[in-house]
Amino acid sequence: MRGRDANSNGNGSLMRIAPLVFVLRHVADFTARVKIVKRYSALTHGHPRSVLACIVYIEILQNLFNGKSLEKAIDAASKYCVEYLKKTNFSIISEYLTVLLAQSQ
Repeated sequence: MRGRDANSNGNGSLMRIAPLVFVLRHVADFTARVKIVKRYSALTHGHPRSVLACIVYIEILQNLFNGKSLEKAIDAASKYCVEYLKKTNFSIISEYLTVLLAQSQ
């Protein structure tokens, strides 16, 4: 796993994570998907901000892949991710919570 400090942020994991949606298409459990996305994201960018960007992105793609419109895909991903953030120690990236909560209203 790569660095987990703020200086280890970047978009490298986000740029390469999209194909993972095909692996996850039959994984119905959100928590199971999160664990897999975390593992793949952290190969190059282990900071929670980078990891969460990948989780949100994969959830949007997962919803699009399953036939939802872009608006509904973003809304559903936001709701799942907000619930996830409430249960984890992602307080250092509260800016995500602000954006996701605005989206899920």
